[in-house]
Amino acid sequence: MRNYYNPGDYLVRCDRSGQKRLRSECIKQWDGLIVAREYAETRHPLDLQRPPPVERVPSETRPDSDPVFIEELSE
Repeated sequence: MRNYYNPGDYLVRCDRSGQKRLRSECIKQWDGLIVAREYAETRHPLDLQRPPPVERVPSETRPDSDPVFIEELSE
């Protein structure tokens, strides 16, 4: 690490190595860690895949039947 002044830059600590670095030499990873470029890891492609939707169907179904009346109404 070179200790030199760079306007608008600041020192950070690498979350992987613990070394003191300039922020312009580091990147923020997908998991929120700020690491030096040589310690950066890419996200695995399977992390971004979604499982196929599950079709939810009742195991047993019955058709609607006609209503059954006990007696007829008469007026």
